[in-house]
Amino acid sequence: MKYYIKDSTLKNTPVKLFESTEYAVTYLKSMVQRKTGMNYEQYLTHLADLGHFGYDDRELYESMRDHVEMGVMRGEKFIRCSIFEATQSKDGSN
Repeated sequence: MKYYIKDSTLKNTPVKLFESTEYAVTYLKSMVQRKTGMNYEQYLTHLADLGHFGYDDRELYESMRDHVEMGVMRGEKFIRCSIFEATQSKDGSN
């Protein structure tokens, strides 16, 4: 399964493709500074101040998914969805 992120923080909003959720989240971490003006550690503190608990990859993803278009590719189509839920469905664990 391929995952995508449309990076609106860069000129021409390029679509970035990834082979795993780990690579997608790693890229998302690099977008935090451009998107929020906070470095990654400041953003995690901001999430904690808002009452979010846990500093795992899914927490970061959930906090950004309403502000960044991302999801999975099915054939040649981009489908905006939770990359974590799509992965569970693919594996049959959901």
